[in-house]
Amino acid sequence: GALDGLARHAGEWDLFHFVRLHRLAATGNNEVSAAFAAVKGSKSETAAESAARRAAQIIAGQLKANATATRRVDKKDEKPIDKNRCVRVRYANNYHIDLPIYCMDGETPYLAEKGKGWHVSDPKALIVWFNNSIKSQGDHGDQLKRIIRYFKAWADFQEQNGTEKMPSGVTLTILACNNFEFSVDRDDASLIGTARKIVSTLEFSKTIMRPVNPYDDLAKDLTPEQMDNFLQKLKTLRDDGGQAIKETDKSNA
Repeated sequence: GALDGLARHAGEWDLFHFVRLHRLAATGNNEVSAAFAAVKGSKSETAAESAARRAAQIIAGQLKANATATRRVDKKDEKPIDKNRCVRVRYANNYHIDLPIYCMDGETPYLAEKGKGWHVSDPKALIVWFNNSIKSQGDHGDQLKRIIRYFKAWADFQEQNGTEKMPSGVTLTILACNNFEFSVDRDDASLIGTARKIVSTLEFSKTIMRPVNPYDDLAKDLTPEQMDNFLQKLKTLRDDGGQAIKETDKSNA
């Protein structure tokens, strides 16, 4: 099929059939992360970039055709978005699939990033870290999952109705896990309590470290202005949400 042709196109590269759509329960209901095309062999930058880009074109094109045929896209002429670390295919109702490109060098996974080449990135390690974070909360683990979804939905709304970029789903997941405040039978109180802790954390330091290899600072994906905007919106959520929780009249809340 198409991937076999891609393997031949890549020459010395052995592109094997690793197309696995992996839904991360951790990162909310509007995002599907797909670790899909793994390439191993020579680390030639030119060959790597060629194979990675061709893989993105083939998979994104097939998904776009399938989505259009089954009427799952909002606009038939909507094209996949070529982002720095993935190709994004949009579906109806604000759903999307992100397709990153991974290269395996022995047991070490490398992620292709437009304009920067390949760098170490281990999605499996992040999943293990997340699962351990959920388990560490015991009976409150399910509430933490919901809080992460709420933050992602909130960030999507802020981005769609504003001009500033918001943090990625991975960044929001890490912030929520590291600052989670549970509340018995009250997701709203848990959300606001977690937001309050995140604000305090970011006011102390705006560094947001990835907890697994490559242990990079995810805050660097945002400009200083975007980070300030995110922090200000978090404060508004904290203050307005806190006030709403105190209200005894639901209409006022």
